Amino acid sequence: MLQDVLEKVTSENIDDHLFDLYTTRAPSEEHHLGYVDRSSDNITVTLEKTGIDLIIKQSLSAFNSSKQPSSTGYVCWQTSIYLADWLLGDPKCPLKFLLDKKPTILELGAGSSGILASVLGPLSSTYIATDHQKHLCRLSRLNTEENVQGKVTFLDVDTPALVPNFGGSTPSIRFMEYDWEGRNALSVLNPVLNTFPHLILASDTIYNEYLIPYFVHSVAEILGPYTVAVVGVQLRDESIIEMLLECFLDSNLCVYSVPTSLLSEKLQRGFAIYCITQ
Repeated sequence: MLQDVLEKVTSENIDDHLFDLYTTRAPSEEHHLGYVDRSSDNITVTLEKTGIDLIIKQSLSAFNSSKQPSSTGYVCWQTSIYLADWLLGDPKCPLKFLLDKKPTILELGAGSSGILASVLGPLSSTYIATDHQKHLCRLSRLNTEENVQGKVTFLDVDTPALVPNFGGSTPSIRFMEYDWEGRNALSVLNPVLNTFPHLILASDTIYNEYLIPYFVHSVAEILGPYTVAVVGVQLRDESIIEMLLECFLDSNLCVYSVPTSLLSEKLQRGFAIYCITQ
């Protein structure tokens, strides 16, 4: 199905693909680095196509702290907003079928905003939001509890490993600490997942070269025969996107790009969406 509507990225066409991205999808000036608002710890964001308003608590002190090894997750970024709105509210989106049958969803690098967990968690059987810092996971849960619509069961980062709620009537949303750099995705996540997820989500998680091998290794380990990883990126440094795609291809994974015509107006200016499969 994916290969029928998406553009396959290969070692042979990667240069043409990147040239097309950075010439036809140049970001607008308003995107700056991609954060939403660094003026307040409390902001409101709107998913324009779905009309959903979300109240997000950020931590600007943690974001600006020199003591944090990685602080980007403490503020809200545009990619998550546009990705969520496109998946839910854009009739052109070719990935809606991934949400049809209450999938098991694993989010990597969720950060603190809880945007994807808030709007996609209720559509899943189990949603697992992960990040490398426990405090980020706790803030993500607070934001998700504030914004989620419908009945869900919340499982905290300290909840013992449980078998997911496959096929249950009430979706469960879990928040847990997971660090890609440990390179042990299966041993950490298997007690929680107990099987391969249907959908892996990663939104604006790659912003330097160091992270790429660890991220790709984790995705490759977690992918099952029916899993689709949806990776949303903002078009900043072209060499970073190139390295990410090459690393996926070197891992013998299939890489598909969503063509411009199927993206929302927001995503068409400065963003790319990739689907990764075995």
